[in-house]
Amino acid sequence: MVWPIFPLGRHEMLVLLRSLLVVSFLLRCGAGGTEEACRQDSGRLLVVVRTYRPTPAMVGRMKSFAVALQKSTLRSEFMISVDTTNITWAVLHNLSLTTGLQQEDLERAHVTASVALCSILAEEVPTATLHNFTISDIRETFPVWNTIGQVRGFHVEPLLLGLRHARKVWTHVWVFEDDVGLCGDLGTFLQIYQDDSSDFIGGKSYIPHFPEGWSPSELGSEEFVRRFPEKWWRGSLEKVQRLSLRFTEHLQELVLDGVTAWSLKLTPTFCETTTRQDAFPGLREPQIPWLDSDATIFWMACTGGMAAWMAELALSNGPSFVPLSLTSQSLRMR
Repeated sequence: MVWPIFPLGRHEMLVLLRSLLVVSFLLRCGAGGTEEACRQDSGRLLVVVRTYRPTPAMVGRMKSFAVALQKSTLRSEFMISVDTTNITWAVLHNLSLTTGLQQEDLERAHVTASVALCSILAEEVPTATLHNFTISDIRETFPVWNTIGQVRGFHVEPLLLGLRHARKVWTHVWVFEDDVGLCGDLGTFLQIYQDDSSDFIGGKSYIPHFPEGWSPSELGSEEFVRRFPEKWWRGSLEKVQRLSLRFTEHLQELVLDGVTAWSLKLTPTFCETTTRQDAFPGLREPQIPWLDSDATIFWMACTGGMAAWMAELALSNGPSFVPLSLTSQSLRMR
């Protein structure tokens, strides 16, 4: 059967994609996929760990995350999103992830290193939903990537691609990088923010300063620069973030419209400028938190309630390991 091809403009394409998202949302709901069932299932969390070339220690932390979520009373789904670009057997061997594998047998069976990596993760963290991708997958799904030079530090699009593979309906998604460690239980940390309805929770925003020698095309697309004046640019550490479903939908609309940037600045910049353009009318003005000398909670400098609390990402143990305090006593308000 040959399907007719109709030319679609940007608006029609966005309407079609949003409709597909709604259909997917409903189909994944229980009780026959009704809208009422979806409302009853609201409040579920999707917890995603982004990883590339994970070490055994990183895999161990993923296992601890999965166990903590199973013990928690929170309704949640755990996903591992793994970038398998340029994964080779040498890489797996260097990561000491081939222990116990009969590498010669796997190679003889024409199993690729990327498949082997996913098999290892599936065996080590059996309760996790696995999503694997390559840069080629991102370029095919989000054409704006084809206008960027050497893609470095662009993590929004891989996240958006991974969200399509969630098995259950979710209201908010927590995103952790694979080098984040917790000084306590993951479920306890997530519970602190469970009643917060903010669309975006992230690290404290700052005026970004980018590495010397990087071309403008490596920091953002032309459409990003056109829409967002440099004076509005904001940065925010992305080691840990939480996004609402509707926020990810708006991010997807931006990316499909050719608006993307280094993810350290895309989400906070969009957050900072959204209420100025009245895209989210009626959002509450943020309250300023009380902080003592031991507090590890900071307010992200965004207006209109698009962001809320986030644990300070202290780098005292080095850039490859970020401890987070889990003391709920840090959440005192004026």
